[in-house]
Amino acid sequence: MIYVIGVGHTIQHDSLHFFGETHEYIAKLRQLVHDNNIQLIAEEYSNEAARMDQVTDSVTKIVADELGVPHRYCDPDSAERRSIGCHSSDDDHLRLGNWFDKIYDKAREQVIFVCGDSHKTDFASLIAGNGFEVMIVENSFITKVDRT
Repeated sequence: MIYVIGVGHTIQHDSLHFFGETHEYIAKLRQLVHDNNIQLIAEEYSNEAARMDQVTDSVTKIVADELGVPHRYCDPDSAERRSIGCHSSDDDHLRLGNWFDKIYDKAREQVIFVCGDSHKTDFASLIAGNGFEVMIVENSFITKVDRT
């Protein structure tokens, strides 16, 4: 089963401020890992994004490391976006396909995938369309900063 969590991207790198929504997000990750024997936590984020956000690791990776669960950044960096033909937001389907490719080897296991809230439904449909079990986690985690 792949559990898809929609977030506002600030939550992924807000390790300094930890808004209330970030605390809720961290608690949800911990609960999902504990309750579902999660084998991988993956996310729409990259090392390049972390550098741009001036952080060493995403909040998601920090939690995965704390829990001893393998983690993968799945969003293509600038060079990889060019190589897959992703040049604008109109090409998001290429990014979603790239994310799926990066977790395909674990798709029959218990996986959490974190992505921007606006992508969660399309990504879940892509996973289901490829014959894998998927569930969108009912909460979206969007900070006040993301709402403005």
